[in-house]
Amino acid sequence: MNANRLTQQALADAVGIAQSALSAFLKDRRVPTAAHAKRLGDHFGVSLTVFLPL
Repeated sequence: MNANRLTQQALADAVGIAQSALSAFLKDRRVPTAAHAKRLGDHFGVSLTVFLPL
């Protein structure tokens, strides 16, 4: 996230999810729901499957 100079809080605010949830996704402690994956995908212009486990 630092490469884009985007903080977890800024991204969480932009997509409407809790920063703690985003942190858990990034640390592989929690799997994003389909709704969260869709929001992240929409934000970055990619498919929601990018954010879901295989």
